[in-house]
Amino acid sequence: MIKILAISGSLRANSSNTAILRAAIGLAPDNLNISLYNRLGDLPHFNPELDGDNSPESVKDWRTQLKETALALKSLQINSMIHFKTFVKYRDRIMTVLF
Repeated sequence: MIKILAISGSLRANSSNTAILRAAIGLAPDNLNISLYNRLGDLPHFNPELDGDNSPESVKDWRTQLKETALALKSLQINSMIHFKTFVKYRDRIMTVLF
């Protein structure tokens, strides 16, 4: 089974991006396990001083989700660029550790 992590570019509960990802989850074939990551808004702005052992729980959860996932899909939304930068910074840090 392939595990995919879907990340909406919007923090709104009823956004069209989130609805599209939920539809994809419902239409996915049996060999795909798609889960919606809904804690993007919980990630703090990237701060190297809070990295590693000092990482907040939301960052630890984010990294655990990435480690357990074969592929991460993000639907962008123009007003979520700050969250997208945070997403990338934390993702890059975990990718550096993994590879």
